[in-house]
Amino acid sequence: MSVSERIAIERGEKLGENVGYKVRLEGMKGKNTRLLFCTSGILLRRLLVDRDLEGVTHVIIDEVHERGIDEDFLLIVMKELLPRRPELRLVLMSATIDAEIFSSYFDGAPMIQIPGSGALQTKGRANLLQLLRKHFDLLTTVNTINRHKTLGIQIA
Repeated sequence: MSVSERIAIERGEKLGENVGYKVRLEGMKGKNTRLLFCTSGILLRRLLVDRDLEGVTHVIIDEVHERGIDEDFLLIVMKELLPRRPELRLVLMSATIDAEIFSSYFDGAPMIQIPGSGALQTKGRANLLQLLRKHFDLLTTVNTINRHKTLGIQIA
């Protein structure tokens, strides 16, 4: 089960309605999609035609420590974009990150540590969903960051 599928199920929705995904050769999204999971490459391609990411309120980059050319370039582009879009929220997440490096790169951005298990192990989807709801409430985290109007670096 993909993350986008899991989030859609938890919200009681069909994938492709409010929650969607886009990867290189496939995707499922619609005109009402508000939460889109995509690769770094897909986001970079969007930035080619929409350099200010109009209509986007948050960009969450998970596993930011897994760096590659696309990911490094995306961080450079985001650093240049944030002064033009001060209302845009950037959240960098990683369980193994050296947060100081990223905080420094983004001009002293605040860091938020959320305690929890970095490795969940269960024997069924029901147990996994129950644990994920308990430990990783992404929506609450994003809302907290937005309420405080900060540019956050989140450490899982």
